Amino acid sequence: DSIAELMATTTNFTVVEHREDEFGSVPAYRIIYAEGEAGFEKKYLQVFAVKGNKGYIVTYTAPLETFDKYLTQAESIIGSYDIK
Repeated sequence: DSIAELMATTTNFTVVEHREDEFGSVPAYRIIYAEGEAGFEKKYLQVFAVKGNKGYIVTYTAPLETFDKYLTQAESIIGSYDIK
């Protein structure tokens, strides 16, 4: 699975949250994770969805220390998308 692959290949990979979600009106999967070496840590929010034969991935990335500051705005932007 993709989480196991990230854990095996990414420095200091930590899952913060993972759950089912929606991307527009399409069922999706959401993961927040952190990775990186000391002083260069980043945090990611990714939302994955599949509709028909197409896959969609939206990613918000920020340095660990500013991720939470802009998370609400990133979630609002991601929530504004609709897959047709």
